[in-house]
Amino acid sequence: MLGMPSAFGHSRKDPSAAALEPFMAQIINLVLPGLGLVLLRKEWLGAAVAMLFAICVNITIAGFVIAPDAIPVWLSGVAGGLGCVVWAFSQAACRKQLRCLREQRVRIETLLADAAAARQHGDSEAARTAMEAARAIAAEISAELPKN
Repeated sequence: MLGMPSAFGHSRKDPSAAALEPFMAQIINLVLPGLGLVLLRKEWLGAAVAMLFAICVNITIAGFVIAPDAIPVWLSGVAGGLGCVVWAFSQAACRKQLRCLREQRVRIETLLADAAAARQHGDSEAARTAMEAARAIAAEISAELPKN
């Protein structure tokens, strides 16, 4: 949506950039679980997922590669399994957040279209009501954005 704040904290002026942002968040989240969530305004969840994933990966690598005699195999296996679960959770949470953001955008676009149609028909009260509802959703999105 042009002119609206994006999940990345800047105003969307270029439609191609607006379409690229969710794709980039998903790709980043695939490689670094949790970081995509941070980019999609779920900072605490993303940081917690990233930390837990990093701990699991470190234990797994240390147990199987660096010091296999010092770390029990079962601990390395459990850490590796938990790391896989954390990775899968991160992907599901990222998809859910993207779906919520998409639904909010569609609701705003629908309300703006309703307001334009009401205005063309001369119903200023219906247009005002639709615009206020769209503004409330946009304010909710803006309130979730980090402050600079």
